[in-house]
Amino acid sequence: MEKMAQKQLIEARKTNEDTVRMLKKSYTNEIKVLRDEKDLLEGKLRDMKAEIVQRDMQLRLVEQRILSYESEQASRIEHADLICSVRERQVADLIVKFLEQLDPAKASRLHHEIVSVQGED
Repeated sequence: MEKMAQKQLIEARKTNEDTVRMLKKSYTNEIKVLRDEKDLLEGKLRDMKAEIVQRDMQLRLVEQRILSYESEQASRIEHADLICSVRERQVADLIVKFLEQLDPAKASRLHHEIVSVQGED
């Protein structure tokens, strides 16, 4: 009976050792998989950070272009307004000269009206 107990004890020990080996192997494999996944995720993170930096630079470039365009448009509008006001004065002066040829008194009144209207702008 003692031999049988001894044999069962040896078999139980062997079974336990096999189980421990299988668990260690499984644990080792799982650790390797997790490390590989961690490395993969860290690589993706680096790529994403680089893409964020690149997109941020692109955004800043677009913002600068927009500001430049708005400034250019404002300058063009100011220039156009200046040209229009010069043209308006030239046209008004031509009208006054034409009217002076017809009736100097009416031309003088009209000239004062035009100047007062231009002053209101």
